[in-house]
Amino acid sequence: MADSIEDVEEGVYKVYGENQDQKPAYAIINQDGVEKIEEYDPGGGSGGEVDLSPGDMTINTASIGDGQDISDVTLVVKNLNTGMASDPFAVEFKLSQSSSFNTTGDTTIGLVDVTSVIPGNSEINVTTDLQIPELNINQSVYIYAVVDPADEVIETDETNNQSEENTTPCILVYDNEDNMRTYDLIFETFPPSGSGSTNTWLALYKDNATTTSFQTDGDDSSAFVFYSRISRSMDPGTYYLLVIAYYPGGPYAFSVRTDNIALRFFGTGSELGSNAEDLGEPDDYPAPFPFPSWPMTIDRPTASTNIGVGSSANRYLSENDYDWFRVVLP
Repeated sequence: MADSIEDVEEGVYKVYGENQDQKPAYAIINQDGVEKIEEYDPGGGSGGEVDLSPGDMTINTASIGDGQDISDVTLVVKNLNTGMASDPFAVEFKLSQSSSFNTTGDTTIGLVDVTSVIPGNSEINVTTDLQIPELNINQSVYIYAVVDPADEVIETDETNNQSEENTTPCILVYDNEDNMRTYDLIFETFPPSGSGSTNTWLALYKDNATTTSFQTDGDDSSAFVFYSRISRSMDPGTYYLLVIAYYPGGPYAFSVRTDNIALRFFGTGSELGSNAEDLGEPDDYPAPFPFPSWPMTIDRPTASTNIGVGSSANRYLSENDYDWFRVVLP
């Protein structure tokens, strides 16, 4: 019985199994029959046919208290080369409090043994439950994976076995036993180099449209400035961060950075139905101000626009354009 079948080209297939000596082998089969049968090293070996790498990870929660379990975490494990990965290996799940992953210093929160065969140029899903340790923190963390951490499988590339930041979930972990907990929010913008007289403005709002904070260049002010920053300690609740750009022309890539609470992209001004495109010149400010309808209901986040802790993401803003991010603090 064949272990798996791989399409080589139209009308030609590679069928994996065993030969008459019961050794791992594959047969190349075309419309005329068996073209050839060859033995292979299922773990890569000197042939170097296997390349394991983690793909996207799915976590069905945006926040969790420390000491609690996360159920049904799913990781895509890929075999990027043509050989069949049939040797068992492990997948290690790690927790990091920064975007600089350190497999030695970061906390292991799960270890799964994988015995499934992964044919060449294919992938499988690995699903498990993870437990968040008692961290006594109120901040976002990264959950990432390391495939084959003990190097049990010989691969053509041993450098791509760890999750990349852009495929790694960033979830909020809070101190489950602290009923008086607060969260430190630090948000910043950094204008692009060579962009001329470009300015940004940040504002933080409660779910009821109340302005809680706006801060620019370290001082509370309503003026647009080159570099903007908000730093506040906030109680649990739902908040919205507004990022506005004012400058002639564009679009330019402003870097939006968050220090320890992940930002979830919520929508643009046009999606929320506000009048941001009518802001006009600076002397027209602050009216009309780009308020959407409250409470906000449109939620269109994508992985490419979310911003994890300790990292920056470019937001391409045209003149008088703006973006909204949502922050939910349990």
